[in-house]
Amino acid sequence: MRGGRGRPDLLVVSHPAVVGVNQAVYAELARRGWDVGLVTPARWRHDYASSPVRAETLPALAGRHRRLPTVGQPRPQRHVYLASAHLELARLRPRALFCEAEPFSLAASQWSRAAWRLGIPFGVQQAENRDRVLPAPVRALRRQVLERASFVAARSPAAAALARRWGASGRVEVVPHHVPEFGAPGPRAGEGFRVGYVGRLVPEKGLDTLVEAVSMLGAGTELVVAGDGPLREWLLARRLGAATLGYLGPVPHDRVDEVLSGLDVLVLPSRTTPAWAEQFGRVLVEALWCGVPVVGSDSGEIPWVVSTTGGGATFPEGDAAALAAILKEWRGDPGLRARLAARGRAEAARRFTPGAVATAFEEVLAPLVPGRRPTPAEGRRPRVALVAHSIHDQGGMERACAELLRRGRGQVDFVVVAGELDPGLRPLVSEWVKVPIPARPAPLRFSAFYLGAALALSRVRVDLVHTVGAIVPSRVDLASVHHCHAGFVAKEGSLAPRPALPARRANTALARWLALRAESWSYRPGRTRCLAAVSDGVAGELGRHYPGVPAEVTPNGVDRERFRPDGAARRDLRAEAAAGEEAVVALFVGGDWDHKGLGLAIEALARGRGEHPGLVLWVVGEGPRARFEGLAARLGVDGAVRFWGRRADTERFFQAADLFVLPSAYETFSLVAHEAAACGLPLVVTGVNGAAELVGRDEAGIVVERDPAAIARALGRLSADPALRRGMGERARERVAPFTWDRSARSVLALYDSLLGAGGGVR
Repeated sequence: MRGGRGRPDLLVVSHPAVVGVNQAVYAELARRGWDVGLVTPARWRHDYASSPVRAETLPALAGRHRRLPTVGQPRPQRHVYLASAHLELARLRPRALFCEAEPFSLAASQWSRAAWRLGIPFGVQQAENRDRVLPAPVRALRRQVLERASFVAARSPAAAALARRWGASGRVEVVPHHVPEFGAPGPRAGEGFRVGYVGRLVPEKGLDTLVEAVSMLGAGTELVVAGDGPLREWLLARRLGAATLGYLGPVPHDRVDEVLSGLDVLVLPSRTTPAWAEQFGRVLVEALWCGVPVVGSDSGEIPWVVSTTGGGATFPEGDAAALAAILKEWRGDPGLRARLAARGRAEAARRFTPGAVATAFEEVLAPLVPGRRPTPAEGRRPRVALVAHSIHDQGGMERACAELLRRGRGQVDFVVVAGELDPGLRPLVSEWVKVPIPARPAPLRFSAFYLGAALALSRVRVDLVHTVGAIVPSRVDLASVHHCHAGFVAKEGSLAPRPALPARRANTALARWLALRAESWSYRPGRTRCLAAVSDGVAGELGRHYPGVPAEVTPNGVDRERFRPDGAARRDLRAEAAAGEEAVVALFVGGDWDHKGLGLAIEALARGRGEHPGLVLWVVGEGPRARFEGLAARLGVDGAVRFWGRRADTERFFQAADLFVLPSAYETFSLVAHEAAACGLPLVVTGVNGAAELVGRDEAGIVVERDPAAIARALGRLSADPALRRGMGERARERVAPFTWDRSARSVLALYDSLLGAGGGVR
């Protein structure tokens, strides 16, 4: 490296950068005005190369590339440089160092130790996504590197989560691998359906699954394989039924696009081993550059790449039948293949080009280098931290977050800070920062998340922070309010339900007291910029109790494909339950039975059964069953109350019932009431938020006082009049129609736009 140009802004130590194509991100930084120095091995010997690769240099890095001898090749984690890292860094004094090596590698230890002693901020790469067992000395080395590193450039969300679990104390950001763009795709010549694989011929790549799947496709299908490895002879000896094999052997990287452009679909069928899972799958993006849709197994980061680009599909690793089903569908639908490829290519350009990755890298580096600012990226999506206890498809607030991720991922990049994120949602986010929290008791769970999530937020760089409630002490931009604790206490007059057992009551009271304190801290000017209420009623409560922060309404939605009337489902479940058509089934769905009024519903049933003997009550959900069974027995209706427990198929119960009853003390939106309405059930509800608004003036049901006699009168009225039930059920479906998850997500995304436009700023 020639002198005379002053201190480098950044010194990169990288064995992959022996090859010019792997220098592209650093060359892009140099073109943007960064003074970048590069250190690589003088040559590198690869397992599958016949001779060592001599170090290349891209023009943008000319005169700034130092080649050093190494020992320990070809093992990336075991090689070290035959030079003093301390002397090299002392001479150059870079403002920051990036070692493109895993934190448990000898090279990372060698250079990070020297940087730490000289006070030079440094970072390391992490592509490793498997928490495999390592020897104790290697774990100690890894811990020391991660504790001292100012940042970790994680190559995937899973790698980022693992780096934190391993003890990273600095910033951990997803900075993916780059994939240089191939030329524009063109029309494929030739007949038949061509399924391709490009890569090493080794067992962990799942070639046996691919061969078996192609064998199921029959005549007119060709499997095109480019690559080499120990499975070559095995592959050439395979029979593919009526399909054919075209083996091309090893193909130079500069000709891979020629192979890919001749395919109809590219498959990466990798299979996880105890020590390895697919860490990226570069060929997936290369195929999308060439206009070819992709199918990958669910090994490692393949689902993340496929979901992020939207350019294909995944299947369970090792499941040849599932892979064959996807290929059969695609074979008959060229339009679908074209749409997937076009979408995937566009998304790859946003995320995986050298320019896109350089922008992500700049955002990590800029705070470490005085005077440097990230280069504005045209079209860069804002990064939003979504902070929630749990995100999945059960419950109200959890489901709302899940639908926001599904529908908002094309407009923003989500960094999820949560204790739980459903595995099916993880490919939709840029990063998941897991906050370890105990399952119980509730006060400890709340406190652990409150502090842990705040610490996690301090380590991520985002444009906007969105929380689900007052669950962190940090300043936030938007807080979605699915439960206003101040409104609840004002209505109830106590912190916990009185019928509950003393220990449970004390536990609930302490948890709610903590939540109230958190609300009073967070829901004020200077701490939260905007509140998003889940209903008009909640917005009113927020206005009364926390008037200093503006509140908007972002209602929940209902999956109307799942929750709809279904005569066949009704007949099947009623037959299973031995409930004839003469029975009138009142359905109660939910937990927290004291609060939701299950006891009142059972008392109302006992009052109404005299005049309406066909009236029965079904209970779906979890609670203190023995206590409520005892209540039903004391009232003489134990034979008319059936407890079904928690169910994943709640739609079947809505479809089989005749009416819905929820005499709740307090609600904010009442997702179950909206789901019941979508299934065409008339509602018997108290005048609580969301549910009362849905019923209107006894249009979609009957609003009752929280009193067994009033509830019994409503149940009796509906039991005696099937036409009234049908009419109210039809109006319930009409009134719930506007409440879709698309509308819910759009309302939140509109607030993002408003807040970002008003100067949200990067945090």
